[in-house]
Amino acid sequence: MKVKLSELQESFPELSHLVPMGTYGGQKVVLRAVYQDRPVVLKLIRPSRSQYARIEREITAVARLHSPHVPRILKHGWRTLSHTRVAVLYIIEPFIQGRNLREILHACGSIGFIPSLALADALVRVCMELERVHLVHRDIKPENIMIDVQGHIWLIDFGMVRVLDMSSLTGTDLFRGVGTLGYAAPEQFMNLKSMISIRSDLYAVGVVLYEAVTGKNPFLAAWPNSVEIMRHMQQHALPALDHPLDPDGMFSRWLQWLTQPNVLQRPETARDAYHVLTNILTRFPDLPGKARTHLRAMVT
Repeated sequence: MKVKLSELQESFPELSHLVPMGTYGGQKVVLRAVYQDRPVVLKLIRPSRSQYARIEREITAVARLHSPHVPRILKHGWRTLSHTRVAVLYIIEPFIQGRNLREILHACGSIGFIPSLALADALVRVCMELERVHLVHRDIKPENIMIDVQGHIWLIDFGMVRVLDMSSLTGTDLFRGVGTLGYAAPEQFMNLKSMISIRSDLYAVGVVLYEAVTGKNPFLAAWPNSVEIMRHMQQHALPALDHPLDPDGMFSRWLQWLTQPNVLQRPETARDAYHVLTNILTRFPDLPGKARTHLRAMVT
């Protein structure tokens, strides 16, 4: 989809300082802008008929969430561009000034144990909120986790969200479900829909946290192809994490609990996972300040 800045400025008079950020797949354009004196992101989408329902669900899903770790949609709807008369779906969200976790891991190798505990706190809190409104994110991975310049943690990109109290949009006859290899839980990757729940997101959280501490995803690092990776994920939890700040292995066992191949052996709810996590966090009373300082330094 090609658009001119002059046309967009006419079509979105409430926005100023429009700056292109990228085009994705020919059907999505992302721009920076200013809306009501605050920096925002403008997403313009020209969906195919098959994509329309999924995008509508993304908007509805994020609107239902009330989490300090999920960007709030400020405005959305349909807009007809002034010159070409093309109708596009638009979303206006706050602009997060920072870097995603993948970029930080590339630059720093790992984020360390203390910031990873703060990341665990934020992600499991989001999972509790997702569970409250019957949603599964289905694509928790470093690329979809942002750290802003204040050291605050955000989970973004709800384009694969599963609404548990609505019919699925992924065909039941597909051999592979949606998700990212090395992070998606076995039941999600194999498209076992009846088994997908917040436990699937908790699995991805466990993998992300292990990578945040060590700098590597053990599933992707150890196996040469997707078949071997999936076979290993179906049979093994994460390896034990050996870290001096986890001398009795409590955090390591918690990560292994989240990443059990058998979904029934994981925490039953996100709240159950968080209850155990809080016992770990209490060992680090100065965690919030220390973690934020470290995260800010890795972003700025």
